[in-house]
Amino acid sequence: MTVHVFEAVSSPLTCLFALNKTAEGNKTRFPDAAASVRTSFYVDNYLDSFNSEEKAIKRARQLKALLQLGGFNLTKWSSSSRKVLAALKPLGLANPKLDLDLAKSPWIAP
Repeated sequence: MTVHVFEAVSSPLTCLFALNKTAEGNKTRFPDAAASVRTSFYVDNYLDSFNSEEKAIKRARQLKALLQLGGFNLTKWSSSSRKVLAALKPLGLANPKLDLDLAKSPWIAP
């Protein structure tokens, strides 16, 4: 077998192993992003919070560069900040389906 079977029982573990191996192998070049890979990923989902928009943008760029070294393509980054989404759009990270217009939200009463 030369590829991993999609949706196999072992897929989550295999994904985390590959992500962690990529982070470990590149932690000198991307120390903060490598630490985030080890602590903030669940299978292929990344969840984190930042004190500033600049830190979020910087981490997203670092994660994209780091994970590309392992053959991963980070996509669909979401944020409550328009500034963050605008900065990440040229990198292909911003989720194109995300609409921050609260007036259109089904959870907000008219």
